Amino acid sequence: MNEMVDELNATYEAVLKAAVKLIEAPLVAAEEQREEATDAAMKEFKRRMDLFTASCDDADELIRSAMARLQIEHMAELGSPALDGERRQG
Repeated sequence: MNEMVDELNATYEAVLKAAVKLIEAPLVAAEEQREEATDAAMKEFKRRMDLFTASCDDADELIRSAMARLQIEHMAELGSPALDGERRQG
């Protein structure tokens, strides 16, 4: 789980850095290179955003899987004959 959080954090930080570069590209590039610099920054931002989205999807899948496993375990406990006997006695 910690690895998943670290991956999300890293991809998020990369998106932020790419966003800053995208904003700065037309400001810092020479006039004749602005369009090229902006296009390159846009492509990098999109790539970083896609990686971040994939990381979010992976984390979502991990959480959904853990929730399903916990629900199955909980339902198994509720249906356990030992627990039914304890409830009747208690």
